Amino acid sequence: MKKAFIILILFFCRDVQAQIPETKTDSVPNEEYILLEGDSIYRTSINLDDVYIFGRLKFKSRKEKLRYYIL
Repeated sequence: MKKAFIILILFFCRDVQAQIPETKTDSVPNEEYILLEGDSIYRTSINLDDVYIFGRLKFKSRKEKLRYYIL
């Protein structure tokens, strides 16, 4: 009797752990839309201009470096 009871408990414990939690599904996506001033179309992102990254500048002297920074 004890063996059958233990097997029954183990069987139910296995089923409890194997259940997949229920997820809420909605037909409408949860996205934030942006309306830019002067525009009539809602967007999910903003288009930006390209950005260029240059390497470090190397100067021959401190004087050249100061001249560049003043410009």
